[in-house]
Amino acid sequence: MDTTLFSDRLQQVGAGPNIRRLVGRFTRESDDLIRYEYTVDDPVRWTVPWTAAISLRETVGPMFEVTCHEGNYAIENILRGARAQDGTPDAAVVAGLHLHGL
Repeated sequence: MDTTLFSDRLQQVGAGPNIRRLVGRFTRESDDLIRYEYTVDDPVRWTVPWTAAISLRETVGPMFEVTCHEGNYAIENILRGARAQDGTPDAAVVAGLHLHGL
C-alpha cells in the first residue's frame, strides 16, 4: 500500500500534513501469522524515513470492535438500566456483586 495526501486534521501522534508518504506491506509468515510492516516518510519531523513492523496472529473465535474502554464499563450499566425498565432482576445485584461505577 502506498498512501499519500494526509489530512492536517489527523489526531494521531506523528500524523499530519508533513507525512509525505506511508508505504505498508502485508506478508504472510505462516498459516496463522501475517506481518504488517510500514515505512513513514515525514521530512519535517524526522531526518530519515523510519520503518516499523508487527506480526498479527489469526484470531480464533468472535472478533469485537476495539473502542474506548469507557464503552466496556458503560455496556453493563446500559443493560442493567434496560433490565430495570422491564422488571427483570439483575443477576449481579441478586448475587451481591459490586460492578464498575456502581
